[in-house]
Amino acid sequence: MSESRWVSLSIAAYFIAFLFGFPLVATLRGRRTKRRPPVDFLLRRGPGETLRRKVARFHEEFIFQVAGTSLVPLVAASVVLLALHRIFHPAASVGIGLELAAAAAVFAGALALTVGILWGKVRAFRNCSLGYLGERAVGEEMEPLLAGGYRVFHDVPMGSGSFPFNLDHVAVGPNGLFVIETKTWRKGRARPGFDDHRVAYDGRQLVWPWGEDATTPQQAEHRAAALSRWLNAKTGLGISARPVLVLPGWFVNIQGVGRVVVVNHKQLAAAVMRGGDRVLTPEQMDLAARQLDTLCRDVED
Repeated sequence: MSESRWVSLSIAAYFIAFLFGFPLVATLRGRRTKRRPPVDFLLRRGPGETLRRKVARFHEEFIFQVAGTSLVPLVAASVVLLALHRIFHPAASVGIGLELAAAAAVFAGALALTVGILWGKVRAFRNCSLGYLGERAVGEEMEPLLAGGYRVFHDVPMGSGSFPFNLDHVAVGPNGLFVIETKTWRKGRARPGFDDHRVAYDGRQLVWPWGEDATTPQQAEHRAAALSRWLNAKTGLGISARPVLVLPGWFVNIQGVGRVVVVNHKQLAAAVMRGGDRVLTPEQMDLAARQLDTLCRDVED
């Protein structure tokens, strides 16, 4: 092998080792460190805890994903080039041209595929970041409930191992149990006659500037029912949770009354305080809150 090829391979090996080696060693060293906190903390989940973990995981893994996928087109093109090089005589001009054309086509296809995969991950990251921001905003607007004696929980894990889901927020107060679902949507292109910052609720579906949506209110109802079943099985209180759907940043126009309460995040605290159909004693509130606290106390980082 010529000296120039050795130099090229050495430079490539250095960059690959540096791109993968240093982040990998740093990550493993951080996980295996012997230093421990003074106690094993198990903190209660904050607003958007599941999304926070996804955003953090993206930051930890994205450099590896970029470095790895950036090599895929080069490796694929090199494999094709070497394979064809064995088939065609290296001195044949037709063979060399075919080899280069095939390698270029494979490189372009692999590059398009890897860029598409990475772009999908970036879009998922942006959606998670937006959702996390919305849940934090709603969490801040729930602070008046704490002053009113309510017990507030965030990102409550529910469901089975095969079908897990999270309740964005739960409030337990003197006037009942509330499951609060947060949906943070970007403003999009509005249809003629619709404002891009307004959403209507007719008691059954949401009417967005771009179309109708009956799925989101139904999801809020189903999640409230799931919490009711779980909590009643644990406590026997016979509570029916009231579903509340919060749309941060949107002007909500109520055109009908339904099972689901739909509000802007600024209207949330008032809507919870004046809602509910069950008077709970302090003992019942404490019983329900202790069950929810057990579910939510699993944050170690």
